Amino acid sequence: HTLFDNGLLTAIAQRMPTDDQTLISIQGISSFKATNYGAMVFNVVKEFLAEHPEVAPPAPDAPQGLQQAGSAQHNALDLDDFAFDSAPPPPARKGTSGAA
Repeated sequence: HTLFDNGLLTAIAQRMPTDDQTLISIQGISSFKATNYGAMVFNVVKEFLAEHPEVAPPAPDAPQGLQQAGSAQHNALDLDDFAFDSAPPPPARKGTSGAA
């Protein structure tokens, strides 16, 4: 099960969202994904920023696809930052019992 494809992960890595508004502004992030997986994304971003204080996230109103000037490419979030040994299970959809 893929939560975010490489294109979305790249956009997340470039925007470094730490709130719902910024996450939902990324094309391809639905309110469902933001609600159910946003906390996981925010934790990864906040952990990265704590480990790399020299990197500042882009301004919330910065155009998508642009990194903030002055941030080194090697100090940007990487797809590997979103790799987990075990992914969380997808949330149950409303109205389904899961029984066959």
